[in-house]
Amino acid sequence: ARPPEYLHMDEVQVFARRIELPRGTLLTVRGRPTHGGRRLFLSDGTTEVPCVDDGTGRVVARWSLAESIDLRVVSRFGDVVIPEAEAVHVVSIPDRAPEVKLDGAPMRVALGGEVEVSDIPVRYEATDDHGLREVHLVLRSGPREERRVLAKLDGETRTDRGGYVLRATDAFVKKSHAPIEVTVEAKDNDPITGPKWGASASITLVPPHI
Repeated sequence: ARPPEYLHMDEVQVFARRIELPRGTLLTVRGRPTHGGRRLFLSDGTTEVPCVDDGTGRVVARWSLAESIDLRVVSRFGDVVIPEAEAVHVVSIPDRAPEVKLDGAPMRVALGGEVEVSDIPVRYEATDDHGLREVHLVLRSGPREERRVLAKLDGETRTDRGGYVLRATDAFVKKSHAPIEVTVEAKDNDPITGPKWGASASITLVPPHI
């Protein structure tokens, strides 16, 4: 089993009827046929991959892991398929979305109240199981959205901490006529299913006229 390159994990040999592997792992299945001259395939019940002779009397088939599956070798005689008795249950472990924690969130802050608020500190910690690419400050109010880059990372860094001071006089805040949701979002480096975003809980700013 060879995990995806971006995980930087070593290839492993597995001898079990139930295995757990990262999504995107390349499985190489090797065996020796009991009888010669048979057409053998590796199958999940829907897709079949041919087992080919490796030149030493053994056969080999390769399978790229997507969803969790039951794999077994089958022998095909025209439209007739004879499966081996036992299957290998392969559990596909997906790459999780990043987790983002925002100090104090969820929280509601009234602007222009009895206690004047001029600065809203935004302190965050973003973590991912394999690596982070970007961290954004996201402001949303009704249909409006604005994203500000807080960090650009190498895809190898698993934890990032930082902060930002959002001012009550910020242009986005002053132009908003509805509550403003402030979150921090982080993107991971998953090349298998595409980068995923994880978002923190929000700090909600309430303009004084609401």
